[in-house]
Amino acid sequence: MAQAIVFQVPNLVQAVADSTAGTLTIQWWKSATSSWVTAQTVSLQTGLVTLAQGLADGSFQSAVLSANYTTTSTTLVSTGLGVTLTPETTQVMLDGRAVVNNNTAGDGVAVAIYQSTVGIPAAGSAPASGDTAILQVSVTSSAASQNQAVPLTLPVTGLTAGTQYAFYLAVAAITGGTAQVNGGSGQTALTARVV
Repeated sequence: MAQAIVFQVPNLVQAVADSTAGTLTIQWWKSATSSWVTAQTVSLQTGLVTLAQGLADGSFQSAVLSANYTTTSTTLVSTGLGVTLTPETTQVMLDGRAVVNNNTAGDGVAVAIYQSTVGIPAAGSAPASGDTAILQVSVTSSAASQNQAVPLTLPVTGLTAGTQYAFYLAVAAITGGTAQVNGGSGQTALTARVV
């Protein structure tokens, strides 16, 4: 059998396994077009995840941090990782994770997701005036350079349909040391989809 639907919640979400290609594809139902939209495809042979890099209608966007990002700033600065989309509704769902560490034992990393109508600041830049932190968490560890995964999942509501929004990752060292966000191999990634 080449393809089979593993599970389906009618008009919401489905997973399709393809034994020939060795993939599992997660799709969500877009009522505006009455069609299934691919959100994520996972290679069952390698375990690698390939995120759709934006659909033609802009209802899904994803970004992956390709290389490690470090900062000694104790105030939040952009990592340069973010997504931009123009929702046709008033809400989007953000999903992702950041793998972070601080090279100083007992210190940590502050992680934030910012919402902007200006754009995604360059790596190392402060958030623009008017940008809003919609999620902020801090992690500390007892060992130097101990990696910790931070979930980045939240619904964003109250948006204006037809307005372009940017959502981006910002980090800071909590009290000192060097904060690092791990890039490569999909360790740190962010997606946004219209709901």
